[in-house]
Amino acid sequence: MTKNKQHRSINTNYEITEEYLEKLNDYELKRVFINTRSLLNRARRNRSRTKEIEIDYCYIQKEMQCRQETRTKRNRINWRVKNRFI
Repeated sequence: MTKNKQHRSINTNYEITEEYLEKLNDYELKRVFINTRSLLNRARRNRSRTKEIEIDYCYIQKEMQCRQETRTKRNRINWRVKNRFI
């Protein structure tokens, strides 16, 4: 994953690292996802290089998927514990 980027064709500075993504809450992560998707679409329309943005986009998606899987597992465990004593 890359750090401190500025895309030449797009005037946007942003910093994305795995540590940064882990510290974001769900709402902030979704905002970063939407902003990165917008950057990617804009770069594609301008026929600019998109490789770096696509890499960041994948890392963001991976973090979102990991959180969803964790949430699902936690809900299953909580359901089992709750229903064990019924």
